[in-house]
Amino acid sequence: MSIFIESERLVLRELSESDLTAASSNSTIKLLNYEDLGDFWELHDGYYPNDKQRRVEWFNLLATTLPEFDYYGAYRNGKMVGGMALSDCKLNLRSQIIKLASVGMLRTDMLHKKEKICKDMMEYFNETSRQRGINMLTLSPFRPDFYKKMGFGYGSSLYQYQISPLNFPNTGSKECLSYLDNSDRKEYNESYNMVFELNHGMINSEMKETWFLNGLEEDGKRTLVYKENEKIRGGLIYASWNDREMVIVDMFYEEVKVLYAFCAFIHSQSDEFDRISFSTPDEHFYYLLSDPSNGKAENEYCTNVVKNMFRVINVPGLFNELSDVNFHNQNAVLEIHVNDTFCPPNNGITVVKFVDGKVAVCEFDTIDSKNHTKIKIDIADFSSLIMGAISATTLYRLGLLEIESTADLDLLDRIFTIGQKPLSVGGL
Repeated sequence: MSIFIESERLVLRELSESDLTAASSNSTIKLLNYEDLGDFWELHDGYYPNDKQRRVEWFNLLATTLPEFDYYGAYRNGKMVGGMALSDCKLNLRSQIIKLASVGMLRTDMLHKKEKICKDMMEYFNETSRQRGINMLTLSPFRPDFYKKMGFGYGSSLYQYQISPLNFPNTGSKECLSYLDNSDRKEYNESYNMVFELNHGMINSEMKETWFLNGLEEDGKRTLVYKENEKIRGGLIYASWNDREMVIVDMFYEEVKVLYAFCAFIHSQSDEFDRISFSTPDEHFYYLLSDPSNGKAENEYCTNVVKNMFRVINVPGLFNELSDVNFHNQNAVLEIHVNDTFCPPNNGITVVKFVDGKVAVCEFDTIDSKNHTKIKIDIADFSSLIMGAISATTLYRLGLLEIESTADLDLLDRIFTIGQKPLSVGGL
């Protein structure tokens, strides 16, 4: 098994050229051009005139270099009152690679707070994603409750550590470690893609590959690779932005010996760094450490934050995308009543039939009314269920899932539970 570690990295998205403008209730949403980026920057970063041109050029570099990156503005009476960045990604969902759309950098002009501008932009994001055949969305929330009301369910928690380098194991060999050479960037991405294809919940995009291939990393970062027989088998990006603290920005590996090589490297940094700061969606990572405590409180070893949120915007469309997935060899017919008030086309009943684990969407009038399982669930909680972030039994225990017969809860758990919770850290 591979573990993916990351801290605060952008995952973005692009709309098709046919969707350059659209009206959404009270706002008009349009793709931004270079001349609009100054207004967008002031919305996103605040008013710092001396820094404006530099940041505008940086925003423009991202938009012109990254194929899936675009900025959008919300306009009222010809004035930009809100903005966002959008991107298409790929999601490993139960070993099936599906399309994923991501939104981030949402901001509203301070003079127009509480005027539902963010709601307008999110409705636009939902509608245009559905029109393009995308069934799943993601974001990294600034307020989870705000987005849960819009139908986004919790995915991965992010476990944030600050520990001594001496608490990492020192049993691996550093012999195959070296700093990344520019000629190795393509192979680095290929190694990451292999890990992505093996791990449920991981997010990837052409934007990430383009970003790395073009050397657009932030200043101060260094990339370490594990290279064996001229083949890269894993990568670690780190930085030191604060005195005596190393930040692990990104880490992935193809096999355990690569992980332990990176751990030996981190362990050896104790003369220079007091703290190693990193974030991981792996809830069990502390088992690897000799002492996971952070020294801030008795037996406290990490803080836990909501990172990814996911949203299904087309329930039958998503099941059709998952037609090659084996849902644990189960046989069942489910009548799923989804409550989705924010995306009305997604509100209603979907009937799916599982035969030896393979799923197919059925017409409602073709099922035996006495021989199927009926559930009622909010779209946010269904999104968490299909992602494997929570079990059906737990949702029922919390009053978030209704089922006609509690005897069928075990069946639902056998269908939807997955051994590995989503290892994803996407969203802006």
